[in-house]
Amino acid sequence: MKKSFAILLALMTSTTFARQYIQCHEESYIFNAVINLNNLKSTLYVVDDLGEDNPKSHLYQIVQKETKEERTLFESTDELIQIVIENKFLKKNNDHFSVKLIAPEADYQLYCFSRIYND
Repeated sequence: MKKSFAILLALMTSTTFARQYIQCHEESYIFNAVINLNNLKSTLYVVDDLGEDNPKSHLYQIVQKETKEERTLFESTDELIQIVIENKFLKKNNDHFSVKLIAPEADYQLYCFSRIYND
């Protein structure tokens, strides 16, 4: 019985990170972003000008570029967009945190929440 419990506990604690879904908005809600962190298949989907008749949207493939003690830098594969996320918000559910998105036309401070999905 103890051996079965130990094996079950080991299996439960060794689950791997599957995907982190991060949904963000700028303070005015005109610029929105969805970041999916999923190892080599990570993406950034942005929608700008939400108050206009034809909002602009774009899907970027992103890769982890650099990890430092307190933050991680992600970059689009075309090197146009950078995302800076504090490490304490990665790989876990969060109800409120901020992300810095650096684009050619402007820098954005985004307000986000995230969820982990094991799908």
